[in-house]
Amino acid sequence: MNRIIQYMSNGTLENEYELSYDNLKKCNGMMSKIFFKDGSIKEMYLNAFDDENENIVNLWLIINNEVVEETVSFKEIVNVESILYSHPRWGHNPYTKFEFTKKK
Repeated sequence: MNRIIQYMSNGTLENEYELSYDNLKKCNGMMSKIFFKDGSIKEMYLNAFDDENENIVNLWLIINNEVVEETVSFKEIVNVESILYSHPRWGHNPYTKFEFTKKK
């Protein structure tokens, strides 16, 4: 089954969903590890929007204070892992890669 897994910042499993475009919206703005059909993996923030074209997913990353964006086809995604509350709006520096904080 293709799925979406959401973790807390310490690596604790929080949620698991079947991969669908609607469920992917639950990862909007989160640092994610996106797995593709061709075997490649991208570690970027993810945004899936309500749109007429549910094939498009926007990926982005902040590098040297600049936003780098990429658009990918939803149909090419096989699995997604996301870190909850990883968006910089939660009061921390932007993640530059998918990694958990140390467990206490």
